[in-house]
Amino acid sequence: MWSSTDGLRFIRPALVLFGVFAQVLVSGDPALAAVGRVSLAGPSVITQSGVYILTRTIDCTQENCPCPYFDVQAYDVTLDLGGHGILHAPSCILQANAYPAPPPGSPVTGVYLAVRNGTLTVNAASPLISIQMPGFSGMEMNFVRLEDLYLESASGMGEVNVIGDMSYNIIMDLTVENVVSYQVSHSYQYIHSGRILESVYQNGYLTCYACDHVEIADNAFDYFVFNLTGDGNDFRRNQTSDSVSITGRNNLVRWNVFWNVMGAANLQGTFMTGGGVRHNVGREMKFSPQSG
Repeated sequence: MWSSTDGLRFIRPALVLFGVFAQVLVSGDPALAAVGRVSLAGPSVITQSGVYILTRTIDCTQENCPCPYFDVQAYDVTLDLGGHGILHAPSCILQANAYPAPPPGSPVTGVYLAVRNGTLTVNAASPLISIQMPGFSGMEMNFVRLEDLYLESASGMGEVNVIGDMSYNIIMDLTVENVVSYQVSHSYQYIHSGRILESVYQNGYLTCYACDHVEIADNAFDYFVFNLTGDGNDFRRNQTSDSVSITGRNNLVRWNVFWNVMGAANLQGTFMTGGGVRHNVGREMKFSPQSG
């Protein structure tokens, strides 16, 4: 079981084979303390746009950690954990689902939220990250980035939830890159475009529902169930030792390794021009193309 310590700032995975992870230890960048950036050392409600940098590691067994620890209510926010982390939280850590309506004539046309460079762990089956995009008329595109993170639940199944809004057909662009996840369930919904890249997932679930034009590449899913429903996605150069289900139209599945010790790869859908299942290896594979 992976674990985080104060001396282990953050883990960036170099994916080779299951169970073999090269690790690079990264400390905080002093340049991040530049003028105009806000330092955080405790629980925060973020109501102004900006770059926020965590300046120390928080051990929730030693001090009080409310739920949520970070409550984001501003439209343009980067939360940089600075190589630090929130450890052993009793419940939810980051929440972004209470965006105020932009005033009339506001230049706001969408959300930009990035969470990067650190460790988040919970001791219970609780959300580590919960993001719900607002549905207001006049907004055009929302961006969410989760990168260079170590995520872990010590008991039960932790959660990462990123949910787009379809009320006004707002485009949702998602990037998940260089994430190590242990015993965490990931749920991404209503994604118009995005990338899930170079990450390691163990003992959990990843569901991408109504996800279109998402690139899922160079990941390891170890004893991890992967479910994708959507159109025009590219699932390539991944390794998985559990069940994979991909359903939709024009999806491309190529150059993957399906070990499938726990279940079969169930690849269903209408693979039309530009889609198909090509050059994969493994066992217990099941490909069931639908007509139409």
